[in-house]
Amino acid sequence: MLKDAFSNSMETDDFHHLDALRNHYYQNNYDDVREAIVKMCEELNYRIMNIDDNFKEILVEYNHGEIIFTSILYGYTIQLSMKINSNYFIPFKRPIRDIKNIYAYLDKKLNLKKVGGKDE
Repeated sequence: MLKDAFSNSMETDDFHHLDALRNHYYQNNYDDVREAIVKMCEELNYRIMNIDDNFKEILVEYNHGEIIFTSILYGYTIQLSMKINSNYFIPFKRPIRDIKNIYAYLDKKLNLKKVGGKDE
């Protein structure tokens, strides 16, 4: 969709029409997921604004905007979703690329079980 190329706000979903924006499910506990996100932020010089362990949300600021990571526990599986609010002048799908790169990093550090909306 043309709208996706020019949107500064992107959110993942289990059944998103773009495969890159589907939630990822990890066979890890919340602490492992949180630590992987924190380590990624340190490596990329992203600033962690808030970690809320009660709601399992992490708010991160990076040079092009903000990312909210939300973890939901399903048995022994964690669903990780993201919402990016970027401030690119002309985005040209860069928020989508940012989400794709973050998931690629986390997929290497955690045990990816499935990508949302698809059967196991």
